Amino acid sequence: MDLREFIDVLRRRWRVVVVCGLLGLAAAVAVTVLTPPTYTAKAQLFVATNDKDSADAYAGGLFTQQRVKSYTRIANSPTVLEAVIAELDLKTTTGQLAKKISAQAPLDTTLVDIRVQERSAARAQAIADETAVQFTKYIDSIEKAASDAPPVIKASVVGDPGPPSAPTSPRPALNLAIGLLCGLVVGITGAVLRQSLDTTVRSAGDVRRRLGLPEVGALPKPVRRGAHTGPVAGGTPRDEALSQLRARLPFSSSDGRVPRSLLIASALPREGRTETALDLAANVARTGRRVVLVEADLRRPHLARTLGLDGTAGLADVLTGEAPLDGALQSWGDGP
Repeated sequence: MDLREFIDVLRRRWRVVVVCGLLGLAAAVAVTVLTPPTYTAKAQLFVATNDKDSADAYAGGLFTQQRVKSYTRIANSPTVLEAVIAELDLKTTTGQLAKKISAQAPLDTTLVDIRVQERSAARAQAIADETAVQFTKYIDSIEKAASDAPPVIKASVVGDPGPPSAPTSPRPALNLAIGLLCGLVVGITGAVLRQSLDTTVRSAGDVRRRLGLPEVGALPKPVRRGAHTGPVAGGTPRDEALSQLRARLPFSSSDGRVPRSLLIASALPREGRTETALDLAANVARTGRRVVLVEADLRRPHLARTLGLDGTAGLADVLTGEAPLDGALQSWGDGP
């Protein structure tokens, strides 16, 4: 499927795409409304060595950065969280609390950022602050070289950001964008899939793709006419299309001449067979050619009634020998 065919599919199936997009938006709104707000509180630790020798400052900084990477993995260890639960009197387990706490170290720094997600902003900040305090104590205990020696690395809590003012989840704008995008993707995919499974022939392009036949011409939809109404007048888009079709007819035959007979047919009733046959015959007749228009619909003939002609003798009468051919032919308009 090339770009033009893809655009044509969207033009035909735009209602499906729009409905799916609206359903995606509705689902995003429902998720946003039903999801309880979640707040993310932060606390930050600064980690440094106790070595005051400036000559070893650079090496000490690299050593601290390596240490910080390990600290992020133990910030929510059971030892730290048990102390947090006991201090704040939380009604939870260390496993449940660990799912709400995360830690990371900004690149090329000796900082540790602790984040806590909770439905209450104040509760989230309290847990983050207490986790930072208990974590510094835990670092001091594991970094001591001996019981009477100071720890090699010391961590301290820095900053006091206060409780978060806005929830981090749900995010209405992001949810709506994702819902709309998902809805459009589903709608476009459904439209393309439905089009690929649809075997209906709706255009000349469908004839070329499905049947491998060349396009001689394409006519606009005919205008329904009542009785005694003639063919289309010259200068209309349909008449111009009929003229192009007439000019291309010689190229449809092997000898390069206008075919001596043409069959106008359709798959279903009321698709414009009579109007098309009448308009094409009149267009060819205007070039000076003699044209015989035969009504071959033996079940529901319309041509004689449309032109106001006598319909007593027809094709069936000629084939059965009940009427001669000359007696069945009738002239119409300015013809002989």
